Amino acid sequence: LSSSINGKIVKDEELIETVSNLVEYPVPVLGSFSEEYLKLPKELLITVMREHQKYFAIEDIKGVLTNYFIIISNTAEENSETVKIGAERVIRARFEDAKFYFEEGCRKKLEDRINDLKNVVHQEKLGTLYEKALRVKNLASYLASKINASLTQKVERAALLSKTDLLTGVVREFPELQGIIGKYYASNDAEDAEVAAALMEQYLPAYYGDRLPETETGAILSLADKLDNIISFFSIGLTPTGSEDPFALRRQTLAVIAILLNNGYALSLNDIVTASLKNLKDTKRSGEIAETALRFFEQRLEPLFLSEGYGSDIIQSILSLSAEIPLKEIQRRLQAVKEFKETENYNDFLTAIKRVKNIIPETAVPSLKVKLLSEDSERKLYEKFTLIKTEIGSLI
Repeated sequence: LSSSINGKIVKDEELIETVSNLVEYPVPVLGSFSEEYLKLPKELLITVMREHQKYFAIEDIKGVLTNYFIIISNTAEENSETVKIGAERVIRARFEDAKFYFEEGCRKKLEDRINDLKNVVHQEKLGTLYEKALRVKNLASYLASKINASLTQKVERAALLSKTDLLTGVVREFPELQGIIGKYYASNDAEDAEVAAALMEQYLPAYYGDRLPETETGAILSLADKLDNIISFFSIGLTPTGSEDPFALRRQTLAVIAILLNNGYALSLNDIVTASLKNLKDTKRSGEIAETALRFFEQRLEPLFLSEGYGSDIIQSILSLSAEIPLKEIQRRLQAVKEFKETENYNDFLTAIKRVKNIIPETAVPSLKVKLLSEDSERKLYEKFTLIKTEIGSLI
């Protein structure tokens, strides 16, 4: 049916499964609606069709939403016209409601909603959404200073606006559109394009392997938002246990890892955890929280690197450094060791290492006193040792 209008169904495996369980004798029916509604955000229209009516949206070959949709009827084919008329009447009413909510939201700028966040509790022990936004702003500002200082102003602006769309009627009706609707409202308010995009990208990736933020501002905001969630919930004892993870902290941890690896930011886990802890009101348990958070990150890293084809022995040999150096550097070292292990020199290297280990005593060796080196050959050997040590140290 969709091809009859040079279109294609918007891919939605979950909706297909849902509808297949609702109908016994499926009969597809093509319906349409006024093109006037296409002025509304594409995601809003698709969500209304999907969530309220279980209709399949249709887009053209360029991915632009059309004013057609498909209903899967459970009646005889000869009743298709009746089904079509009824479906079009219902979707028109649904779109009118969506239009009302969206246009109502446009009447108040996002920046004028910032103070309203003070009236919404984020979490009983973590304060309001306003406090959440300030924490994200502080952390995002720090991250920007380390990643790209020229973005600091944009990042701070995006952080302050990041939760304001949660107060709109559209997001109250369709929570899954948080961020997406924020992007449209920010554009309507003439906010900077990258700031607007960041409001949507703060929720990316939704899971490891999902699409990542395309803008640097969005990536920084996403990192700050997720890190604040992880550290804040850890600080009040709400850490995942067993299969229980009500705040999706495991998923958010993997999302942080994905952004750090993909973008190659020169930030260690220690850097970002320490910066996140500065937002806490009670810093007495900072050391304990940091240790728990770092261990939580490390527990996600091993299975992740295993899935990428690195051996457990290689991972274990390098993972001890995971808190101290950037994750991209960890990945580079894993790859370097993996490639070296596949060469014919690897076994010779192991033999040499074992010999050195057998020669060197287990007891602690006292530090060298350079002033006692009296022979010229001793001093030259020490100079050579120092040079090699420096060269190797820069590679470790």
